[in-house]
Amino acid sequence: MLTRSRQTPLAISNSYSGTGYKWRFESTRLALAESHRAYHISLMGPQTEIQTLVSDMVRRPAPLLEELSFCCVDGAQTGCTIPETLFDGRAPRLSCLELRSCSMPWNSPAFTHEALTTLALHYVPSKPSTAQLLQVLERTPRLQTLVLDHCLPPVRGAATQLDKSVTLSHLQVSSLRGIISDCYDFSRYIKLPPDTAIAIKVVHADRRNAPNLVAADLANIVAGFLDSRARSARGSSADLTKLVIDESVYWGLRIRLGVASPDPTAFGTSTYNSFLKYDFSIEWAAASTYCRDATARLMTGICAQLPLDHVRELYIEGRFSVSKRRWLATFGRLQEVDTVHLVGDVVYGFLRAFGEQRLEIDSSLLSAAAVVPVVAGASQNRLLPAMTRLTLRLVDLKSDESRKYLDLLRDGLAARAAFSSSSSPFKLAIAEDEIQAHFTAEIDRRIIVEHAFILPADEPMGQWALGPFKEPTVYDDGDLP
Repeated sequence: MLTRSRQTPLAISNSYSGTGYKWRFESTRLALAESHRAYHISLMGPQTEIQTLVSDMVRRPAPLLEELSFCCVDGAQTGCTIPETLFDGRAPRLSCLELRSCSMPWNSPAFTHEALTTLALHYVPSKPSTAQLLQVLERTPRLQTLVLDHCLPPVRGAATQLDKSVTLSHLQVSSLRGIISDCYDFSRYIKLPPDTAIAIKVVHADRRNAPNLVAADLANIVAGFLDSRARSARGSSADLTKLVIDESVYWGLRIRLGVASPDPTAFGTSTYNSFLKYDFSIEWAAASTYCRDATARLMTGICAQLPLDHVRELYIEGRFSVSKRRWLATFGRLQEVDTVHLVGDVVYGFLRAFGEQRLEIDSSLLSAAAVVPVVAGASQNRLLPAMTRLTLRLVDLKSDESRKYLDLLRDGLAARAAFSSSSSPFKLAIAEDEIQAHFTAEIDRRIIVEHAFILPADEPMGQWALGPFKEPTVYDDGDLP
């Protein structure tokens, strides 16, 4: 086949599994003998296989190659290294380079192609110095996508002090993941265009006795990236209409802001990632180090930096508690939100803020020097005044002790009906096992019953995961003025 199609460009890719290993390996070697015709090469396997295949490509130019990917399945243990003599340093069209669990010398020609638009490095065993990484970025002026996943320069002791920074003028997507001190140090040396999509995922592997300090570090990184950039990009923020806040699977917090998908089923799936503009998260190394008390502070600190003026959909899920005061301080400026989906303990503080509709927001909570900017307009004393659709899940609203929350919900809905100018009927979605006779009887049927839609009863596993279904007696609002 290869000999009969000598002029046809090739895409060479292999996979790794236990079955058929020898046959696939020999087939891949045969195909790589024609690497001068390849526009795409993607190799996955153990170190011995990768290095054998790579040796076949040394000193062999790849004039058509555009995409190159290596994944060493045991690279974390072996330190798999791709030689700088790959393709004899001649792959002039290379635009996409991805390395997983393997390294290249940081002065390799592959890192210096002016045509390179995508650079994705994951778990690189040989981490660069800050100067080395900045030099790589300087030599790739057309870079549009940069992914640095657990391969940032390590900070040992004091932060680095360099007199240079790199401006990535064409960058569209930036993703950093690593220990928080490494992310913070590196972020000081790169400058991004105002509309770059940013993902920062930090791992808490130090400062275990100072969780609030760790949360502040992430908020500072976000502020450094967004402070001036968000202001200059506000002209394009009108399409940032969906805000998702939830606890990550690794005991932490994740905040995503992006374009709402026209397909409502896209929420919670990988489809939504294509609509993301900002994606920030913090992960604690283990459950024993996760400090949930710091989560609400972190949420407020990051949301204060984000351009939320045009958010229409708000999703918050988690076991962390958010007080009435924090709800108003963090989300009091959101005037266009029409859809709210709340899961877990975040509901209690919301109902307190929602139920007390006549409460004026303390202006100190909305001062420019505090957490969020001042919100102008007649609706300043209403939390989420445009809301017409509310979903509440995994929260205890049926016990006798929780009767007060039903009263707050009833009062909030009555007040909303009084001041709302929306022609759309208000819709409440609530789990079936929370709909009690005394609940529906006490709420004006014009407001709820005719327009409510009932969710299935919550699964026991979901209840176990979210728990504890109880509002704290004291909130940690020390960061609020």
